[in-house]
Amino acid sequence: MCKLERMPSKSFIFLQLFELKDDFIQAEIRKPSHQSTCSHSTGWFSKPMIKSLRLQLCIRFLSLCPNEDAKTLLRSSHQLLERSKKQEAICRSEQLKERKDKRLLNMLDLRIRWTLTTLIVKMLMTRKRKIKRNQMVMILQPWPRMFLISPYMSPTHLEKASPLDTLRRCCAAFH
Repeated sequence: MCKLERMPSKSFIFLQLFELKDDFIQAEIRKPSHQSTCSHSTGWFSKPMIKSLRLQLCIRFLSLCPNEDAKTLLRSSHQLLERSKKQEAICRSEQLKERKDKRLLNMLDLRIRWTLTTLIVKMLMTRKRKIKRNQMVMILQPWPRMFLISPYMSPTHLEKASPLDTLRRCCAAFH
């Protein structure tokens, strides 16, 4: 039965994919998952891949049927399988594009934050006068949160230190 060489009888209720001796199915379940999450309906497979696996099983079972109606269904199943493989390739390329876009946005976001942090540090280092009590200084971290830190929130002895030291201590004190 697992080799898909004979029709299932009533005693066979279900088979797991890894038990089936089909090259296409075995190759697909051994490939690394392109899904980031496991869903209830498709598991770690995409919807087009589940459709391809089901069609492959359908083709294998229809090839065991001797009548002409099964042969007609077999031809249409082959066509559907080819379409499903194309859909899987399209789905995979869209997922890769989304991941690449997300990675680029994260890199851009980090570069912007790094540039702003560098500008703030330079501004604080070049500033000759003391920071006024009511003036807010924005400290940007390399993660999405931003802290607004005012000099009155930090101890007074930090104001006497260099602006770079003050910046580092404020960052350490508030995360």
